[in-house]
Amino acid sequence: MLLHVGASKCGSSALQSFLSENPVLEGEDGRKLFYGFLDNQKGLVIGEEVSDRAWANQRGYVCCPNAGWISDAEGSWIEMVREQIKKFYKKKGGHASLILSNEGWFHNPDKFDWLSFINKLDVNVEVVSYVRPPVEMMNSAWWQWGAWTSAGLGKYIRRRKPTLRWYDYADKWSDIDWVSNVEIIPLDVNVVEDFLEFCGVGFSENIQHYVNRGLPAEVLRLYQRHPELRPGPHDSKIDFVLSKYLKHGSPTPWVLERKDVESIIEYTRDSNVNLSRFVGEKFSKRMDNPAWWDPDHFSNKPVSSWKPTEPSDEAVELDELCAAMASVIYELDMKSR
Repeated sequence: MLLHVGASKCGSSALQSFLSENPVLEGEDGRKLFYGFLDNQKGLVIGEEVSDRAWANQRGYVCCPNAGWISDAEGSWIEMVREQIKKFYKKKGGHASLILSNEGWFHNPDKFDWLSFINKLDVNVEVVSYVRPPVEMMNSAWWQWGAWTSAGLGKYIRRRKPTLRWYDYADKWSDIDWVSNVEIIPLDVNVVEDFLEFCGVGFSENIQHYVNRGLPAEVLRLYQRHPELRPGPHDSKIDFVLSKYLKHGSPTPWVLERKDVESIIEYTRDSNVNLSRFVGEKFSKRMDNPAWWDPDHFSNKPVSSWKPTEPSDEAVELDELCAAMASVIYELDMKSR
């Protein structure tokens, strides 16, 4: 069994999109890999239904629920999922593996007691997670969650920093007795290509369109001026819709000042040093990236305000029109599914 546990903002949606469209893969050794997800009614779903459900989902993919939801689920649901996993391995034997994925699982290794029964099935469980340099992650996290809360940037950075100590969480996963291996992969251009290589799967299809792309700065600033479009940190469905149609625009605004960069790097330095314990040889050179270690690496980035920017007087009506159009695109996409 392979658990892809994130981390958040590290290419998970690209990987989940690929796996949802290709829910059965074949390894170079002939082993079949089945991507599945846990439905809140039906339990484990694998096979063609994965792709069908992904098509109907606005995000364009399906994945498992968050760890908190699973750990709080009714006992009857947990028992159903356990029996389904047992049946899967009894039927497939050692010639197949099950892949489950949720980008938020990385930070919640303490919520997986429900899976401890796997010890009795003689099934190896590997945990794989992508991570990125903490400074880059912080800027990305601000625009994914922080900007849509009442917290200012400084408060958000202080609150978020502990979650960027990747080693601490990888170490907790490795302490779980039914986990046989923890693999940390520093994020690169194409998570899908990395994942297939890690799984020993050859795949000839062009996979470049599965590369994650953030929303243009123009859309993020539009959100700030029109909070009805993005009312909260987890109201992100509109992001997935707009990103399908908007392929151009300015890069994500960089909001971290030099003092912020230095603080984050020093706070996570020992964690980053220890992380090499979990980074395989194939990917170890990625840790040489100065973005992990050197504040000067970010010195050429122009710093933008984290606060909303207002349009010029001449552009107010155009700004209102753009907000209305974004809302219409979202609504039309909903109706098409």
